[in-house]
Amino acid sequence: MLVASICIAIGLAAIVAAIVWFALRHRRAERRFRTDAVVIGSMGRPGDDLRAMVLEVTDRDGTTRTVTDTFYSNFAAGHVGRVVEVDIERPTTDGKPGRVRVPRQADPTFLLNALLAAAGVAFLLAGMFILMQATM
Repeated sequence: MLVASICIAIGLAAIVAAIVWFALRHRRAERRFRTDAVVIGSMGRPGDDLRAMVLEVTDRDGTTRTVTDTFYSNFAAGHVGRVVEVDIERPTTDGKPGRVRVPRQADPTFLLNALLAAAGVAFLLAGMFILMQATM
């Protein structure tokens, strides 16, 4: 009975954690400011041929600034002049502008969230099975 209770508790905790994580991810995504940025150039990394995009972004207040993406790939080299969608976080309390992030096509945190929920369901079902066997 104790093992069943522990498995059920672990399963419920994992399911609740997955739901809370999902809600926090969506709440944080809603707070970001989405806008378009123009790729105005690319900056190479020493030692290889990968490049990072240099973007011209217009903030919420209308100021234009130039930022360099932190992700190096082959995409930036041939796409100068292309418009890409970016997320801008809120400005910091000391007045610095928010961080600019280029959303990637793949979101691995969604998969981790789903795996956490699946593990929670597995533990919950295992605990219920153990409890059912113990009461027979």
